[in-house]
Amino acid sequence: DEVSGEEESRHLGCVDRLLVAEGRWPLGRVRRMKVEPLQLSVDLVPPVEGEAGQSVGKIVTLSNLGGERVAFKIRTTARDRYSTTPNSGLLEPGEEVDVVVTMSPLTQEQYDSFSANMAACTDKLLVRSSIIAEDVKSETVRGDGSRDWWSSLSPDAIVDQVITCSFVEQASHMQVAQTKLRFVKERAPGRMVGSSHVLAEEIVHIINNTSAKQAFKIRTTARDKYRVEPSCGVVDKGHTCPVRVSMVQAHAGTNDKFQVRCVPVEPQVDFKDVRSNEWWAEPDIRTRLYDTTIDSVLIDTLAARPPADSGDLGAMLPTKIEAAPSMAPPRGEGGGGLAAAAAK
Repeated sequence: DEVSGEEESRHLGCVDRLLVAEGRWPLGRVRRMKVEPLQLSVDLVPPVEGEAGQSVGKIVTLSNLGGERVAFKIRTTARDRYSTTPNSGLLEPGEEVDVVVTMSPLTQEQYDSFSANMAACTDKLLVRSSIIAEDVKSETVRGDGSRDWWSSLSPDAIVDQVITCSFVEQASHMQVAQTKLRFVKERAPGRMVGSSHVLAEEIVHIINNTSAKQAFKIRTTARDKYRVEPSCGVVDKGHTCPVRVSMVQAHAGTNDKFQVRCVPVEPQVDFKDVRSNEWWAEPDIRTRLYDTTIDSVLIDTLAARPPADSGDLGAMLPTKIEAAPSMAPPRGEGGGGLAAAAAK
């Protein structure tokens, strides 16, 4: 029977732990790196004569569910077509990172060939990971000598997970990479937003793979509890906007929701327009609006994480580290892909 990527990952994790317990699987092979998604739908964007080609962005999240440091690197079967940022690195126990996967603009010949038989896509991404010692540094696993370091590892110390790609028609709406925001409670809150201490935060990625410039604004059912940076903006086609959502008041256990409201706009529209509530209320805008709703959950890592030697890998909960750079140009009112401001 066919199973989803999430079901497969959960099943394999259980099998790994069982084999370790029975002494039939090396400890280094425990599947401690969770990869989401394991199936990536990649938009086919037709080239437009006289315009620069449009790249396509997707997000893959890597989570270290174990109690030890993990190194990772990402490879692809089509290096001339895909790039990943970052393509390698380290994750401390409980950390996660969003990887931006970018497909380069297609030539007319490539588009015609791929669109004629989209089911024939054989592109794959390989996520390779390994538990590492405390003295291994980031530059070791991703620097100039990283190839030799990875080659020196025993095959039993390496876990490979494959992401399969499939081609789909170009999106008509902007996409929100996350379906649920996982706020991780800070152990020692230090960052400030305005005059408020940040208790927990999450990054949400808004991806524009459509054929038009798009505007967005983000609202929440608990406005006083969160600060959103930026809370509204404009994203050019082929660009991605990372949005930082900070919790500044204690979570009461309710399932707070966030609404990402979007609308396609004309090329001349900029941030000065979309920051106005009156602009969003215009009849022409209202008839073209579409919304995406995101749930949220608060994770208290101090209460939820088991002792390092408990063996309960499934209970390890991720902490978001610095997000991968956006494909959008720098923020600003002129040119580029994004102009936005933080919510007050």
